[in-house]
Amino acid sequence: MVLGDSFLEGWGLPVADRLSNLLEEATGVPHLNFAAAHFGPYQQLLVYEELASQFDHNAVLASVLPTNDFIDLDLEAARELEDYEYR
Repeated sequence: MVLGDSFLEGWGLPVADRLSNLLEEATGVPHLNFAAAHFGPYQQLLVYEELASQFDHNAVLASVLPTNDFIDLDLEAARELEDYEYR
């Protein structure tokens, strides 16, 4: 199970070059990718609880990008940013 933002989604890459696909190819273990651009930890949790958890799995790979994910978790800090896109 793979959760994350655009980096784990593989935004801009051919599907075969996504991290989850490379791991699947290297290990032979299926990696279901539920990552999406602009997702932070809260969105990842919601996707896991509402959708991904319904699929058979024994591990979860979740990514965090400190540049924006920590700010996304702090609404007051995020509101102070000039380019905060979720006003």
